[in-house]
Amino acid sequence: MISNRNLRPALSASLISIALVACSSAPKQNDRLEQARQAYEQAAEDVTVVKHAPEELDLARDALNVADTRWRKDEDSSSVEHYSYLTTQRVRIAQLIAKSNETDRELEDMALERRSLTLDLREAELLKARQEASELQRQMAALQAEKTERGMVLTLGDVLFDINEATLAPGASRNIGKIASFMREFPDRQAVIEGHTDSMGDDDYNLDLSRSRAFAVRQALIEQGVSASRITTQGFGEALPVASNATAAGRQENRRVEIIFPDAPTQISEFEE
Repeated sequence: MISNRNLRPALSASLISIALVACSSAPKQNDRLEQARQAYEQAAEDVTVVKHAPEELDLARDALNVADTRWRKDEDSSSVEHYSYLTTQRVRIAQLIAKSNETDRELEDMALERRSLTLDLREAELLKARQEASELQRQMAALQAEKTERGMVLTLGDVLFDINEATLAPGASRNIGKIASFMREFPDRQAVIEGHTDSMGDDDYNLDLSRSRAFAVRQALIEQGVSASRITTQGFGEALPVASNATAAGRQENRRVEIIFPDAPTQISEFEE
């Protein structure tokens, strides 16, 4: 039987071990975020602030939520501190608004600060958009697409398939992999896959072949981790040629699969066959 004297050190060691594991799993505390949190909670409990400045208080809460989310994801501390700062400033503005007997000069200063904070938020949003665009360019550096009214159109030539076949050729995996990587990195992007053929052969056969080829590309993307709900397919057969079917070179151009990314914000470039 274990005595109480021997049991106490064992329990203490276990509790210390549990505490260390818990501490290692959470991001390091951010002092500015905690200060912002306290400032918001105090303001939210102030009946005067809630009554007279609900809009500013909501904006403070939104900024605090952004800061807290980025802290929990262990993102760049400067971003967490930026939104913590915005929270604190929004709280301060809410408190100023709640003082109904403020002088005209104080109210004017507050309006100027509100405009300044709005610009800060817009600059932060623009910075995030630029970073996403830069990452998009990096991810798609090996691709080439044409900007059209439908979005960015990536054309895959007939090298993906053998003649009259709808099974992807072994050499197609590299290009499919690049497209799948892009779609995994940017999960908000939808894709429309269209199949096209030349005019050789029966119309119905060409239509079925174009549909099968578009579906084969879709299946390959799904197998590489792209959600099926993000991809639609369509076959046009020989109906939409991009070159003359009177020459071998023209027919080769017409035998293609097009992947359309509707409303893609950045041009994709340098696709390697």
